Amino acid sequence: MHPYLTGWHTIAGEITEKTGYRTRDVKVGDLWYEQAISPVPTNQNLRIYGKDITVRKKADELKDEFIGWFPTN
Repeated sequence: MHPYLTGWHTIAGEITEKTGYRTRDVKVGDLWYEQAISPVPTNQNLRIYGKDITVRKKADELKDEFIGWFPTN
C-alpha cells in the first residue's frame, strides 16, 4: 500500500455524522500532506483529498528550532 494511504481505514472509522470528515497530516518521503477523508453522501464510498503542506511543516520546524534558542525563564 502506498504510504499516503496507510491507516486511512482507521481514520475513516472515526468519521461520524457529527464530524462529517476527519483530517490528518501524512508524511511521504520528504513531503507532508494534509489529508481529508469524507463520506460521499449518495453512497457508502469515501473521498480522500490531499494538499501539499511541506512548506508549512518546514516553517513550523524552523520556528520551533528558533524558539528553542531562547530561555523559557
